[in-house]
Amino acid sequence: MAVEKNNAGSEESVIDGLLDYLGAKWLQIGDVGVPLLIVMSLGIVLSVYFLFNKRSGFTLLLAKFTHSSYGQLLLTSIGILWASIISVFGSKLQEQWFEGKTWGAENLVFGVSVVLAIILSVLHYIYSQIKEQHSQSRPSYNAINENSAHSVNVTSIVNSCMLDLKDAVTKEKRDKGSFLANGESTKQYNESLDSALKICMESILLVTKRIGEGNDGDTVKANIFNLIPSNLAHASFINQGEHKQEGESIFTKDSIDNSPFFLFSSNFHSRLEHCKYILACDQSYTCKIDRNNKFEQCGKSEKQEVPAICMPVSFNEYVSVGKLAHPNLFGAPEAITNNKEVYIGNISEYVDQFFSDLKKSPDYKDHITGHYESSIRSYYAKDKDKPKSILSIPIGKFNLNVNKLAYPSTYDQPACVLNIYVNRINFLENELKSEAFYSMLRPLCHNLSMLISLKIAYTSMLKVYNDTNTVDTAMTQVKEAVNG
Repeated sequence: MAVEKNNAGSEESVIDGLLDYLGAKWLQIGDVGVPLLIVMSLGIVLSVYFLFNKRSGFTLLLAKFTHSSYGQLLLTSIGILWASIISVFGSKLQEQWFEGKTWGAENLVFGVSVVLAIILSVLHYIYSQIKEQHSQSRPSYNAINENSAHSVNVTSIVNSCMLDLKDAVTKEKRDKGSFLANGESTKQYNESLDSALKICMESILLVTKRIGEGNDGDTVKANIFNLIPSNLAHASFINQGEHKQEGESIFTKDSIDNSPFFLFSSNFHSRLEHCKYILACDQSYTCKIDRNNKFEQCGKSEKQEVPAICMPVSFNEYVSVGKLAHPNLFGAPEAITNNKEVYIGNISEYVDQFFSDLKKSPDYKDHITGHYESSIRSYYAKDKDKPKSILSIPIGKFNLNVNKLAYPSTYDQPACVLNIYVNRINFLENELKSEAFYSMLRPLCHNLSMLISLKIAYTSMLKVYNDTNTVDTAMTQVKEAVNG
């Protein structure tokens, strides 16, 4: 019992001694202590916030300021102030820190200058990193290595699909109906094409994710917009109320009626008559990779209640004499008309520029309505994936002849657009880096073109056979197939 009492007494004496020491130190710090503690806490919180939100507009604004002439002047001034305090009040500070004298105002000024210097140094470091990323247009070794591995893998899958179709055509020529009339065989080959397309899309997302090293919080999404002549879509809606591709409905009349991208929208006919083509995406070939590198929504999805996204496209400002075309939006429509990849670094800025240009246009300024503008702005603002940047890549259709199935190097016409979305502004930093990235991604995009062309040729061959039940006709007519 005595030992326990002694232990308890010693513990109390230690605690009392610690409290007395802290109390004495608090009295030594005096009135300077509270504001200095607040300033230090604020400095730590701000520094951590800036480091974890490097790409926010507020952080970028302040970080950019530290690299301006005024920012450099401020940093220099704080450095001079800090050095002056050390020089003038060095002895006093030493007495207050190490000899137990009460802290004075010089300690507060010194502490504030140090905290300010730390915050500005953090911002200066952040913008230095950003500038370094901007100057590096070449992809990293890891990105190139990732791309090479996926390109080889997807190329082997494309070759396998080509050989399988060659074997099927050879078998069909020897024994008519042995393949095309076999529902199980045709379904199996169609599923293998769908699986190959899924792998190709996933590979593109992985390479895109790798290009943004150091931004692990990025979510990357990709989908395919099919290019369909508006007159074919119009005829489909008149006859059956929906437009089918590969025997499946990809969009309906509701998709056209509910789309915010048609300027002349008084009725359904007007929407289609004021454009030459429709870019339609029904989410069938949508794929997403999250911040943890997990895939979502990849592969052929079940039919959704959400209407397909539809955008008008025209190569001229007028579709006919006196009939003005819908304005082409940035991104996918621009990729089609220019037949070139289009990088949108900041969607919000491009939306503002899009309407600014329309309001200055002598042809469009009288047709722009508040409803049209608010609908498009609302579409991008309410997108659940919160995309901030887009890379739109035109994907061509090779005019494949199933009798030969050669490997073409250039495509005949665009068939669709691959859209890659990232939930970060300027994910490719600049135009030069976007061109370098697309050059690196070109083999995968070529393979995607091959797979889509195989899908179109195979579906057309099967359709011709089912319509005519004549294998020779199917073999000769498939080369006329077009997307849509």
